[in-house]
Amino acid sequence: MTPFAQPMTFGALVLHLRVQRGWTQEQLARLSGITVGSVSNLERERTLLPNADTVERLAAAFGLEPEELDPRWLAERVIAQASSLARRQAIKVVLELSERQVQMALAQLTVVARPAKPERKRRRR
Repeated sequence: MTPFAQPMTFGALVLHLRVQRGWTQEQLARLSGITVGSVSNLERERTLLPNADTVERLAAAFGLEPEELDPRWLAERVIAQASSLARRQAIKVVLELSERQVQMALAQLTVVARPAKPERKRRRR
C-alpha cells in the first residue's frame, strides 16, 4: 500500500494505520491504553485535536514518533531545529515537492541517514 497522496486528518490517519495493520478498534485501544470510545471518536472525527498523551500513546502503538502522527508536533520540532539557513532551505524544498518526489527523496535520505556500521578490528595472527 502506498502512503497517502492527499492530506489526512488525524482521525483519518489513525483509521488508515489501524486498518492497514488489520486491527480492530478494540485492539488499538488495548495496545495504546486509550478507550475504544476515544478511538472511535478520533476516527469519526468527533475529536479533532487529541491531547498530547493520546498522541504519544497512539504513536507508540503504531511504532511511530508523535510528530509522524500529529503535524502539531512536527511543527514544534521544525521550529526548534530549523536553526540554520541550510535547514530552512531544505525544509522549503521538501514542502514544494510532489508526493511522488517526496517518497523518492525519503527513500534516498533513509539510506544516507543510516548510521555507519562500526568497523571491526581485525586481529593479527
